[in-house]
Amino acid sequence: MKISLHSVGTNEPEYITKWCDIYVKRISSFYNFNQYNHASNKQLYNSLHKEKSIKIGLDSLGKSLSSQEFSKKLINFGPAVSFYIGDSDGLLDNEKESFNELWSLSMLTFPHMFVRPIILEQIFRAHCIANNHPYAK
Repeated sequence: MKISLHSVGTNEPEYITKWCDIYVKRISSFYNFNQYNHASNKQLYNSLHKEKSIKIGLDSLGKSLSSQEFSKKLINFGPAVSFYIGDSDGLLDNEKESFNELWSLSMLTFPHMFVRPIILEQIFRAHCIANNHPYAK
């Protein structure tokens, strides 16, 4: 399975980068995984229209899923899934129709820089759930 993560924002603290690197390394051992950091929402949306995959927009008004539901959906989506994180103001309303689905990571509000490591951890957790790995317990 190919999984892509597209996000806006390139100036994150080193500790966030290190946190992400841990999960990227883990995910990459199971999936063909790529990350793309875009400088603006405009660049993000340009990439959206080029991708041939199931497109998931991460949005505070999206559908809330449990980790088990996330895992089932991810595994059932097929050969390619792309996740999209907008800038700190979120995804643009006029582009939300371009996504196959909109998901919310939580009803809580997080700093924008936490979204990337949270989704990376959930992708890894989804794999662990699907494969009965003890990490998911």
